[in-house]
Amino acid sequence: MRQARLLLALPLCLAATAWADGVPQGQSAVAEKVVGHVQYVSRHGIGHPLKDGDVLYYRDRVVSAEDGRALLRLPNHAVVRLAPNTDLLLRDPVKRSTYLGLLKGWARFLVGPRAGGDEFEVQTDNAVAAVKGTDMEVGKRPDGSTYACVYASDHKPALELRDPAKHAKVGVGAGEGATDKDGVISTFLLTDADRKKDAARFQGLPEPAL
Repeated sequence: MRQARLLLALPLCLAATAWADGVPQGQSAVAEKVVGHVQYVSRHGIGHPLKDGDVLYYRDRVVSAEDGRALLRLPNHAVVRLAPNTDLLLRDPVKRSTYLGLLKGWARFLVGPRAGGDEFEVQTDNAVAAVKGTDMEVGKRPDGSTYACVYASDHKPALELRDPAKHAKVGVGAGEGATDKDGVISTFLLTDADRKKDAARFQGLPEPAL
């Protein structure tokens, strides 16, 4: 396990929740499974290979190479799976709410029901996906658009995709998705092809459970 590390300043906002009672202060995630080449990057910008069982701290980044994938467990037992060529930054917690950001690439999130007032948000540079308890995926596409979809959820809507700069937002339910490009948010229905692409992105990682 590593000592607490400091944050590399980045333009995007990403935060992790506080651990449950009894977990050492400052820890923000545990790497449960690492496939291929994945690094964690400290606040000072120093990179180290990520291994199974490594503890991540607030303000660390997790960066996967072209062959890299990782499964992370957050303090509230939510699970994050990272696809290849993905960059994730872990910020300080705000009470018991979770704020995650996607600097680039793709990530899939399994999130349990939120307690009253607790938030779980995934942020890119142009959009925010606010989650109510769901199995969802968020991606930052090469064209600059943000992609979010919901594979399963008992909530309706299961997430809200919004563009803070344009004051636009849309609710997304199970089997649906939305994109935000240049402030224009569009919705769509998930197809079998979408699900196959997702399975390929996270190949080699176990199916998570809360």
